[in-house]
Amino acid sequence: MKKYGFVFAAAITMITIFSCQDPLLQKPFLPAASESSGGKIMPPQNISAAQGEKRGITLSWTRDTKASMYYIYRASSPLDTFVQCAETSSAQYKFSEQPGSTVYYRISSVSREGTVSPQSSYVMGTSLARPVISDIAGITESSAIVTWSFTNVSTVKAATMTTKK
Repeated sequence: MKKYGFVFAAAITMITIFSCQDPLLQKPFLPAASESSGGKIMPPQNISAAQGEKRGITLSWTRDTKASMYYIYRASSPLDTFVQCAETSSAQYKFSEQPGSTVYYRISSVSREGTVSPQSSYVMGTSLARPVISDIAGITESSAIVTWSFTNVSTVKAATMTTKK
């Protein structure tokens, strides 16, 4: 009876593993034991993308000692195809972007021998949007209340502007 319980548990596990295929999502990158121990080059780690930078998005990551350069890929949505848009030997790269841009990035490491790693997980970066003024109220000789919002930020901001004579 115990033997059948183990077989049943193994079958359920296999069904669960193989039934988690979603055509809209990329499979996660899981390195084999030989890859993580030194055989193949890995994608960069600790990738970050700037949020709210003026007219640009800066990417940065931890340098890989086996990499001689990096390929950077971009998409306008995490579900879109990522297209190579830059290459660099640095562990940082700044893109010029229109105000209010939201862009998704992935990065691959390239070894000295030319081997390209799988793409990293994606990160999202945003550039500072131009404010959209929605209201000006409480206007006096010395102050006004200005309410504004940004197209890529859901929070509405308000400020009081005071002038001195």
